Amino acid sequence: MGGPNNIETAFKLAVHIFRDLYTLNPEAWVYWRVVENKIHNGWGLIHVDFNNPKEITILKQYWIMMHFTKTLKENDNYTFLNKNILQIKNINGKYAYIIIGNYNLSSFTHLHVNQVRITDETRNYDLLNSLPSYLSKFSIVSFYLTNQLQRLPI
Repeated sequence: MGGPNNIETAFKLAVHIFRDLYTLNPEAWVYWRVVENKIHNGWGLIHVDFNNPKEITILKQYWIMMHFTKTLKENDNYTFLNKNILQIKNINGKYAYIIIGNYNLSSFTHLHVNQVRITDETRNYDLLNSLPSYLSKFSIVSFYLTNQLQRLPI
């Protein structure tokens, strides 16, 4: 999403992807302008000074997009458990989840999870040891269940 490099602007990308997955049920979601010249400050996930290609800036949108590209793969099945939670069942029968902003996760703490990743104001797809108890308004978390028989308490 175009605009300043901050979590509020970047979070709009997660909301748009959720909306597109929910309403369009696409087979692919392609980002059309991954790299762009930094002077444009538009839609790019990565800004490069084309006059000095060593100057590279990775924007917050890049880290938001990574939650989707690393968690939701070709041939996975997905469903929305509510407006904040995307449940993904991969071809091996394992469950993954992407949860976006302003959500209380305290009832999920009993779950055995791994590969918990978060992007928020200060973190960029950072690996966590466990789920946080609460997601702030502009944050996104993704994770896998280690026990396939577990279900989210929704």
